[in-house]
Amino acid sequence: MTDLTAQVLPLTPFPVVELVVDDPPADVTVTITRSPFGAVPGGVVRGTPRHIDANGAWVGFDNEAPFGTPLSYTAVLTDPAGGAVTEILTATVPAGITAPPGIGMVVSDPLSERAIGVVVVDETQASTDSRSVRVDIAGRREPVYLLGVRSSWQWGLRLLTLTPTDHDTLDTLTASAAPILLRPASDACWLHQGYAVVEELTVTRLAVKAADTRRYWDLSVVAINGPDSTIESSIVSLQDYHLWVPTTLEDLSVRATTLLGLSLEVIAWVGAGGA
Repeated sequence: MTDLTAQVLPLTPFPVVELVVDDPPADVTVTITRSPFGAVPGGVVRGTPRHIDANGAWVGFDNEAPFGTPLSYTAVLTDPAGGAVTEILTATVPAGITAPPGIGMVVSDPLSERAIGVVVVDETQASTDSRSVRVDIAGRREPVYLLGVRSSWQWGLRLLTLTPTDHDTLDTLTASAAPILLRPASDACWLHQGYAVVEELTVTRLAVKAADTRRYWDLSVVAINGPDSTIESSIVSLQDYHLWVPTTLEDLSVRATTLLGLSLEVIAWVGAGGA
């Protein structure tokens, strides 16, 4: 009998939710969603299964689950040939997952599974710019507006790291080409959460003593949509998350892995008349 179970594993440095689909049929696709969604588009749980155990069960982790709130999971089994739903399974984590005490926010990259807990000293004023265009017309008192959706939220974060190890981890996360995931350690912490890109970063010492390893991190961040996924398996994969490229370059990028190769592809394409 196919079954879905969800439990919290007390892993280091942070607990995670383990999801197990027992005895899945060989000819179905399993897609797992979570409520609340958190930063994940549509609530789809992503991440290739860690392993398939001796009994054939699919075992994976939910690396994007929000902290401090009850979690509900739904697994939908579908026939890949016809797309018909064959079974729906549910599981819950009533107590949710809890971050270690003293942590205000967890900064992570779910694909590489690097994560760090930091103290949130402050979250500064958030702003968002208008993308509408105003056109003043002679002879008219009121202008014409070409209305557009406001730009993404931008805000500042002051974080605190305590040790050189934490410093190096946060440095690696913020230096990566991938966006970071911000998860407040509790739903009682009303802070911005979700995926973001760090645009500016300043690190300062907390004290005059050279031996003091504490550091303030002042980040200017911009919210982005959570990376979506188009690959489905037993649990939707995150691989395309780091491999994403703009659609207009996709055809070329998959055919060339170096700058020289890409240049030759472009030259050949132009030489063939753009066919």
